Amino acid sequence: MIKDFFYILFVNNLIAHHSGHRFQALHRTTLLRYLAALLVALGGNWSVCSAQEIQSTQNVQNTQITTDTLPAADTVKQSNSQAIPNDTIPFELPLSPNAMDEILKYKARDSVAFNLDNRRAFIYSEGEVYYQDMELKADAMDVDFNKNLIHASGVEDTNGHTLGKPWFKQGEAEYSAHTIAFNYNTRKGIISGVITQQGEGYLHGSRVKKISDSIMYLNGGQYTTCNYSHPHFAINFSHSKLITGDKIFTGPAYVTIE
Repeated sequence: MIKDFFYILFVNNLIAHHSGHRFQALHRTTLLRYLAALLVALGGNWSVCSAQEIQSTQNVQNTQITTDTLPAADTVKQSNSQAIPNDTIPFELPLSPNAMDEILKYKARDSVAFNLDNRRAFIYSEGEVYYQDMELKADAMDVDFNKNLIHASGVEDTNGHTLGKPWFKQGEAEYSAHTIAFNYNTRKGIISGVITQQGEGYLHGSRVKKISDSIMYLNGGQYTTCNYSHPHFAINFSHSKLITGDKIFTGPAYVTIE
């Protein structure tokens, strides 16, 4: 449209310069018509643009930024049916009936072998076991954790001599023996070939039943002040009861001298 306007203006000037007034008036009339159409067109476009800008401005003004209405903390509450109940299972596991009151410690110069299926330990050569106030030393020991029993004995050498015989201590009492079978939970046991010092003398017993920390029953016993394993003299008796550190009760007794 604008190109046509300038083209007509150019032609009109050209005609006005070379032609008469009649042609000049005719083209001027046409020029006015195009000019009116151009103004209407430009005026309409401007009107449309202005309406769009106004509508856009109104939209911006009417638009409000609202704040987040959700609270920072989660306010959704679980119903009682969805709540996770507290664990009522106690943490502590039940103890085994064979559980020990304290740790049983053991060691050996040679080796310690375990039988896990039967829960047993075998201690070889200068073995030592410690439990509460009890000490046991021997060259061969078998610890049965199922029965809470300890079996201890010496080991024979090639000449038939027994080495590493059991030595047992409980509290203030000490014993040496050929063999010992002792329950470390009940503190009872059977001892064979026992020798223990009582006061200024020594008490021998071929078989001794230990029923508590201070009471023992002896079969085939001797009492002597000789410190040899085979005393040169002794008072012999078939049965006796010993209260450690206190008394000895015997039946009929007799004296032997070699």
